[in-house]
Amino acid sequence: MLNTQIKMIVGLGNPGKEYVNTRHNLGFMVIDNFISKCKIIESQKTKPGLVVKVSVSNTTTLIVKPSSFINDSGPNIRALIKNNHIQPEETIVVLDDLNLELGSLRLRASGSSGGHNGLKSIISSLQTMNFPRLRIGIGAPPIGNNQVDHVLGKIPETNREIVLS
Repeated sequence: MLNTQIKMIVGLGNPGKEYVNTRHNLGFMVIDNFISKCKIIESQKTKPGLVVKVSVSNTTTLIVKPSSFINDSGPNIRALIKNNHIQPEETIVVLDDLNLELGSLRLRASGSSGGHNGLKSIISSLQTMNFPRLRIGIGAPPIGNNQVDHVLGKIPETNREIVLS
């Protein structure tokens, strides 16, 4: 499916303690989980975000958590791609998706935003849809519940294991 070596993995989320463990921060949670299992070469906070250089199977990969809010993440991701001389198709974006069942995965090499405002921002900033993305299901809100409240709501602890395993 992906014919290009991935040089950067970006997890989408919102900065700030109030967003820790929310559904919309699932990208950050996956990145944190991944970093905890890797050999860290270097870590630095930059204006566009936290950049952690790790060694995976003798290959150096950048793991990134943008410093901007999820819906405005495009400019920071564009800056990180440019500053590190990486192509969009060498960057995979990890994000939440309320259209997928809890814990379901969908990997695509390219495509539209599917209504996700974070992806809309990235597509607009990069001027391309040709970058891989890994969507992780958070499930739709219960009938009658607000979508914004759902994505900004905390993931119940019992469900965190489902989405991070």
